Amino acid sequence: MTKQRLYAPIQILLIIEFALIVDFLWAILYVVNSEETFNIMEKIQMNKIIKIVTLILISTMQITNANQSIISKIYCKFLGNEDVHAQYKEKVAKALTNLGLEDPSDITVKQMNKVGHKLARIDLSSFTAFGIWLNEEYFNQLSDEKLTFQIYHEAAHYIKKHHQKLLLGGGAFVVLTALGLKQINNLLSSSKPIIKNSTVIGTGILTTAICCRYLLPYIIKQQEKQADLLAATTLIASGNQHVVQAHIENLKASNYPDENDLWWYSDREQIKYLESIQQI
Repeated sequence: MTKQRLYAPIQILLIIEFALIVDFLWAILYVVNSEETFNIMEKIQMNKIIKIVTLILISTMQITNANQSIISKIYCKFLGNEDVHAQYKEKVAKALTNLGLEDPSDITVKQMNKVGHKLARIDLSSFTAFGIWLNEEYFNQLSDEKLTFQIYHEAAHYIKKHHQKLLLGGGAFVVLTALGLKQINNLLSSSKPIIKNSTVIGTGILTTAICCRYLLPYIIKQQEKQADLLAATTLIASGNQHVVQAHIENLKASNYPDENDLWWYSDREQIKYLESIQQI
């Protein structure tokens, strides 16, 4: 698991979450004002919440044919719509098949363009959401074992629907926070406006800060660990334990940088849970 590869899920997720943040700001704008003054605002806010939750729910549904998915096509517009070379598509299809997907032929597998790199402000090697995007320039430099493990890792993200779950969780957070702020506003209805408004806004900011500082990094860490473990167990079950061992050796050769990284398990921790799989 290299940082060059695995910054992708959170960095590009933040761009998509921008829509949720806008909706959250609308919620704050509404709750800090009286219902008598903002009856029209109430209708607008409810409509926005309904629409965004509906969009998130639709985007997380199982798609039979990924190439016909509207969401997948939107991602292709931003991340790249050019097919990867046949060798990579075959490796991804094999990984998805070994992970239990019956027909991987329709899954979107594209070359990542330069947009993702610019938005994330780092070099990305892959990204998995409603399809899989690969940075072929980076993948062409990898050994066969490292390439195989990384492809299985991304395929595991796809099988587990990690990106969709993050979006769904983000939508739920927005709605629940808005409802909570509304309740606080109601409880403080008899208080002075400055006290009520400061409490509601402060609670909203504090809740968002806690989520971004603790909850979101924890979820990202767990998803990365799940993808690693699923990739490793699948490779071992298919007779490719040498690929997992080579990945562990690469981690050991890194001299354990970033021991206290907020978003990712350290190399030392990765080695520990991967080696526990080998001993089973």
